[in-house]
Formats: sequence, C-alpha cells, structure tokens
Amino acid sequence: MNAQLNHSLATAPNYPDKTAVHFAAQIVADGYYGGEKSNEVFFLYPSDVLASQHDFAFNGWGKDFTKPQSETKWNDVFVWPSTLDNPGIPVDAGVVFLPEKTPVDPETGSKYASEVKVVDGEEKRVMIEDEKLVSAFVEWAQNLTDESPATMALKEYEQKRNYWKEQDQQRSCIDVFRQEMIKLSFCEEAADDLGTDVFVEWMGMGKLHWQEDIAFEEAMQRLLKKSGANWKRAENTISTREYWKVYFEQHPEQKPKHLVFYDGTPTTAIHEFQTRHNIGQADTSKKEGDLLGFDERHVLDMREDPRANRGYDELVATAHRIIEEHYRTKE
Repeated sequence: MNAQLNHSLATAPNYPDKTAVHFAAQIVADGYYGGEKSNEVFFLYPSDVLASQHDFAFNGWGKDFTKPQSETKWNDVFVWPSTLDNPGIPVDAGVVFLPEKTPVDPETGSKYASEVKVVDGEEKRVMIEDEKLVSAFVEWAQNLTDESPATMALKEYEQKRNYWKEQDQQRSCIDVFRQEMIKLSFCEEAADDLGTDVFVEWMGMGKLHWQEDIAFEEAMQRLLKKSGANWKRAENTISTREYWKVYFEQHPEQKPKHLVFYDGTPTTAIHEFQTRHNIGQADTSKKEGDLLGFDERHVLDMREDPRANRGYDELVATAHRIIEEHYRTKE
C-alpha cells in the first residue's frame, strides 16, 4: 500500500497524480495520450471554468493557462474536485470533439478491423494483423538495392543536405518512401506514418537492420508495428459522423450537451473553433495574470498541500482498519 500511495518514478507525487484529472493547456496532447490517429475523441474545457471551481497545479515549469508548456510532455495540468463525493469533471461542462470524416467500422467505430476471440477463457475483441501487408513490407525491405528508389532518395538527401533547405529536402525524401509504401498497398495514412518511420530509422541507425541479435524479418516487423501499419483496416466503412449519429440515436442518454465534429488534427481543430466563435478575444490575462485571477486555487506544493491530498488520511485509516480486522480474525 505504501508503494501504491507514496512511491512513483514520475516527478509528481503518486497520490495527487492518481487522484487528479489531467489536462493539457492550450493544446490537445494526442501525441502522448491519444487513441487512433485521425479518430481522436477529445474534450475542450474553458480554463476559467475549471480554475474557478477546482484546485489545480502545473506539473511543468510554466504556471500559465494562456499558453502551452515549452515541452509537450510537461504540459500537464492537475485538477482536483473540491470534495470526494463526485471525483470527476462533468462532460457537459466542456465541449466534446468527434472526428467527422474518418472511415470506420460501423459496428465498433474503429478504423481498424477486428474480431471476437476467446482469450484466457473470455471473449474479447482483438485487432487483426494484415499478413499480406506485413509480408509485402518485409519483402520490400529484403529486396532493397543501391538502385531502389528509397535508397537513391536517401543517398541524394544525404549528399545535398543543406541546413537552410533541410525541411523541404526531408519532405521530398520521405515522400519517396511514402510512395513506395503506397505501391505495397498501404493506405495513404499508413503510408505517411510508415514512410516517416522508415526514414527516421534508416537515417538514425545508418541501415534498417541494425540489431544484430534480431533476425531480419522480426526487425522489419517491429519497425512496421511502430507506426501501426501492420493492422488491417476496416471494410465496408461509414464516416465517423454517421457512426456517432447512429450511436447517439441508440444511446441518447450518452449524447454530450456540447458536441462538435471536426476535420484535421485535434489542436488545429481547437484553434479553428476558437477563431470561428471569437473565443479568446476578451483576454483577461493582461489584467488578471497568467492564472486568470484564480491564484487562490493554485496548488504550489502537491506533496504538502492538503487540497492535493484529499482522502489520503481516510484511505490509509480504512486500510489499516481492514488489515487489523482481517489479521485479528486469523488469530
């Protein structure tokens, strides 16, 4: 119990970390905590709504609601409820964003194909690996020569690499890799991700098969799985808007009060939403400060501040009582 409550490899103390609801400020942190790419479901909450009603802390160096942290991995705002009676943040206090055009399985809402299997005695839905694409990629990697388009593109990139033109040169090189993946029948999204991963691996390690203790085929399969391009895509798809329309008709009690369908990347969708509705025009931070005037709600020390540790003493006392009662009955 002591380990669960008090010990953590993270920078934040364990109990406040686990009892908080976590948010990112001014961005959507889909790169760290997202679901399926292009099929992200996320929530937007006004900072002043959260800060006025809940205690909060910033895990990064910056203590600022008006802009993201300098590093995305530190963009972690801890929010705690005022009481333990309802330890959550109401969905309807914010806006739910759902993807609009992603082709998905009409039954699951996933862009990937899946099937129900018995795993460890229980029925579970599992994703299906596309064996044809896996084999095609491994064969492509095995057959690379000095005259292969990918090899020639990488060689040209290395020879002509220029600091001022590097981004454009890199994009051109990756595009060759992407086209190679499309020729293998990967869809465009998978080809983008896989092409980029192959480029990064090849450039970073000097060759694709650099792990001498791993067989070539296994190494290529690992590379393929990094991008998720090994998974079979759903067939007979419908758009995500259609999927959610049907879902909410069947489950009207789960339909959010504020709902937006978006296209593009999550953070871009947020910025477009803000612009479209003139959100942020009345910037109070110049007058109220980076915490929007809610400094009294700001928890500076998560280890010592009781607001970040609500319920801790009660939990420990309950655990001790249960342990004592259990072992007392054993005597």
